[in-house]
Amino acid sequence: MNPSSRSTPIAAPSPRGSTRLLSAAGLFGLAAVILAGCHYPDKFSGHSAEYNVQAATIKSQNLLVNIMRAAYRQPLQFTDLTTVTGQTSLTASANFNLPLAGPSFSYPRLFQFNPTLTETEAPSYTVAVLNTKEFYEGILTPIPTQMMAYYIGIGMPRAMLMTLAIAEIQYGPGDAVHRTYNRADSGGAPTYEAFQKLLGDLIDLGLTVAAVHEHTAIGPPFDEKGLPAPKDAVPLEAQGIKAVRHSFAETGSSLPPDQQALFRKAGYYYQLEKTSIAYRFCFDRSLTRSGVDLRPGVPIGDTGEVLDASAICSTSAAAAPGQPAGEHALQGAASDAGGQGAGPPRGFTFSLRSTEAVIYFLGELMRHDLGLVPPRFTPTIVSESGPSVLFHIAPGSGDGTAIDASFGGHDYHIAVDPTGRDRSSQVMDLLTELLAQNNSAKDLPAPSVIPILPR
Repeated sequence: MNPSSRSTPIAAPSPRGSTRLLSAAGLFGLAAVILAGCHYPDKFSGHSAEYNVQAATIKSQNLLVNIMRAAYRQPLQFTDLTTVTGQTSLTASANFNLPLAGPSFSYPRLFQFNPTLTETEAPSYTVAVLNTKEFYEGILTPIPTQMMAYYIGIGMPRAMLMTLAIAEIQYGPGDAVHRTYNRADSGGAPTYEAFQKLLGDLIDLGLTVAAVHEHTAIGPPFDEKGLPAPKDAVPLEAQGIKAVRHSFAETGSSLPPDQQALFRKAGYYYQLEKTSIAYRFCFDRSLTRSGVDLRPGVPIGDTGEVLDASAICSTSAAAAPGQPAGEHALQGAASDAGGQGAGPPRGFTFSLRSTEAVIYFLGELMRHDLGLVPPRFTPTIVSESGPSVLFHIAPGSGDGTAIDASFGGHDYHIAVDPTGRDRSSQVMDLLTELLAQNNSAKDLPAPSVIPILPR
């Protein structure tokens, strides 16, 4: 054996050293988990959903504050949250000292581990002041009957919609028109309840808003020689204009005397007519109260009027010439109980509110609801599903589902009632959509973009 050559056995690591090595491995794993958290900002769906909830809350609060302003006779002010930009970043770091080699007796007894995890979320938003001429022209325009027909078509309660939209109903002969007002500013509960009584009678008969075809005559009548040539008929039909043949025996009496003499011998004549879709108040048989037979001559509540055939939705009718904007004649009453007579034309006329007028109407109702003026009452409607509250506001912040807002240093809220016994939140939803109809592209400076900036 060479004395200069020796073999030194390799000592097994001590249990204490193994523990230290395992601890180091655990720290490495923990650091990896923390650093892996840097991918978290890429999952921005939660932030987007939260911005959606906040935007909805802001819209509801702004609208509720304006209704309170109307109740307290303060000027209205409309704003809209137009842009939401969210910036989210997450920074993670870990500093630690571990020995990688050397004898066990040189290992430090105290390991240093300093993890750092920082998350930053800085959303920014833009609030536009809606004071443009276009916006105010929109909210001051009476609610279109076409929009009412749409909401009725999707199942909106007719009593709720018509109570909000109709400001006044007129009926009776021209020399003694009866007006039923839908308001609570002076008459209070009796005025509001009288309107509800009349509206309920009309809804029982199937009052609705439906589309009808209007036929407008263009130019004088003519015979075959005046029929447009095929090359001219095509562009006319593209505009909804057609040459319609009429029987002289059926409609000739409506022509002037000179034209009657011209077409009496032929027995027919032609007329250019433009067909368009119009929306009007009428009675729908499918919506009448159970047991009601909708037919001409049926009494309309206790108004003294009776139903005329032209008031049924299946018939065509046009608004009276020169009808003021926002008023829509229901050709629905004869001049006497028998449906005959030569008296002045009689019918029902509905004056519609604008979106701003609906807010003022709710404000006047709230003055009674809050006890600002007597008598104190909560407005109700009698709908197809039974009596329900139209709109009610209460002090305090309410529960977690309530729509609340602060005004004048006090908290108020309206309840969200899925059962439909309280329509307050549904009224808010409808008003939000009506206001949105008046926002133009220039009111929206930028789309709602949510950029996420991970590190």
